Amino acid sequence: MKPLIFIAGGSKGLGKALCEEFHAAAWDVMELSRSGQGEQHVDCDFSDVESANKTFRTLFEQHKDEHRPKINLIINAASLSPFGGIGKANSHDIQQHIDINISSAIMLIHHFSQAFQQHQAEKCMAYISSGAARRDIEGLSLYCASKAALERLVLTFNLEQQRQPQPINSMVINPGVMDTGMQQHIRQQNKADFPLVDHWTSLHSSGQLAEVHHVAKICHQLMAKPNPEQAYHVAQEHI
Repeated sequence: MKPLIFIAGGSKGLGKALCEEFHAAAWDVMELSRSGQGEQHVDCDFSDVESANKTFRTLFEQHKDEHRPKINLIINAASLSPFGGIGKANSHDIQQHIDINISSAIMLIHHFSQAFQQHQAEKCMAYISSGAARRDIEGLSLYCASKAALERLVLTFNLEQQRQPQPINSMVINPGVMDTGMQQHIRQQNKADFPLVDHWTSLHSSGQLAEVHHVAKICHQLMAKPNPEQAYHVAQEHI
């Protein structure tokens, strides 16, 4: 059988490019999102943690006994909103951000580990992070916090996995700034909520945004040769 990869948040931007990259390399690709289409697509709402949990369990149960040479997982699903100070955000938007960026992502790792920990396949998991995880960006406090939380979880998970007889080699990939819809969304914010909007606009106008297919190729290459002792990567340093 072909190698198998699950890509959470693969309907657009980098996620879509990742689906195309692995599909072109003869992988079976399962894409989880709300807006994807086609045979590869699995409908999954990461803002509904209970529903997402059921989707994860059902999907992994369907594949856990297959004889695959490799089984990978990429976590790319994330929300930027809400912008602005935490005190200005409403509680619904805060909770939705936490559900998408933290709660569902953690449960995805949990169910993947439960289903495939003992599988004989080579296994690799990548979390698509952001430079925001390692710096303070005014107006994006929740995004900075949620990315930092998952980075720490994934890096610790990778350390724990090295004690397992069938480890899930795991890594964090900071893709850098890319030309995606997310970047366009950032540039549409007003300065009151996002004081650094001019900086992001300048990156776009000066052609400093990386092409998503180049970043997707780097992600593929990094996952092909995981190094447990070097589990954090900045993709654009490899371009």
